[in-house]
Amino acid sequence: MTTKKQAIKELERTNLSNQNALVKKIEGVRSSKNIKRYIPGGKHLSEQISKERLPGAINQWLRHTRHFTEMEFSFLDPKPAALNESKVYDFDTSAANFEWERRGRKWLSEILAEYMLQDKVVSVKVKKEGVYIYSTDTSFNSEAEEWKPYVNFVSPRRS
Repeated sequence: MTTKKQAIKELERTNLSNQNALVKKIEGVRSSKNIKRYIPGGKHLSEQISKERLPGAINQWLRHTRHFTEMEFSFLDPKPAALNESKVYDFDTSAANFEWERRGRKWLSEILAEYMLQDKVVSVKVKKEGVYIYSTDTSFNSEAEEWKPYVNFVSPRRS
């Protein structure tokens, strides 16, 4: 936690005189920003991208945001209310950086592709602790009305 004197000194260098900025600086509040991107051509995604090319496509979608703390890929928008959550991959949380920042996004895209291809999987979410899949009890395909694939990033916002 920053002292008031230190925060004022730091803000003087940036020419900020806003009281809100001073309070955030003292408290050390870091808000996050959601970045939601719909996949172009998403309605025909299953026909356009083969199983072999899916990791490369996911890697391309991951490149849209430089840093993120969480990421979700979902086939349906809005998602059904009754979803089954299960953790399918554990990450090492003791390190300072996220697992995907240490091993690379190509590595992450290969893991995501493996779980996205499973039957009845609605979305795959990446958190610091690991990879979670959300699935339904019924099957769905690109003919469903809710079928709108998107990628959602939670990105840290600079304070």
